[in-house]
Amino acid sequence: MKKRMEIIDRDLQSDEVLSNIKKLTELNKERATIEQPVTKYLEFVKLEDELKQAKEILTTEKDEEMRELAKMQIEDSESQIPALEDEIQLLLLPKDPNDDKNVIFEIRGAAGGDEANIFAGDLYRMYTKYFEKVG
Repeated sequence: MKKRMEIIDRDLQSDEVLSNIKKLTELNKERATIEQPVTKYLEFVKLEDELKQAKEILTTEKDEEMRELAKMQIEDSESQIPALEDEIQLLLLPKDPNDDKNVIFEIRGAAGGDEANIFAGDLYRMYTKYFEKVG
C-alpha cells in the first residue's frame, strides 16, 4: 500500500493525469482509501524504531539519566504498539461497497395504538443517541 501510495502521488503530479479528470478522480479516490492504513503503518514503524533505539541506549549508555529516559520510552512504545497493531488490522479489513451509501431509516408506530407509538418514540430516541455518539 505504501508503494502504491507513492506511485499515486507521483502520478497525481503528472500533466497527463491532471488533464484527465476521470483518471484524476480515480486516483484521488484510491489514495483516500489507502491513506489512513499507510499513515498508521508509518506511525507503527516509527514506534518500533524508537523502541529499538531506546533498547540500544539502555544497553550501551552509562549515564543513569539517559537510561531512565530510555526505560520510559520503552514503556511508552510497548504500551502503544499493541493498540496500533489492532487499529491497523481493522483498517486492513475489506471495505463493504455499501459503506459510502446513505440509508433512510423509518420508525413509526403501527397497529397497537398508544403502546406502539410509545415504543416507536423510545426506539427513535435510542437510535438518535447512538448515532450522536458514533458520529
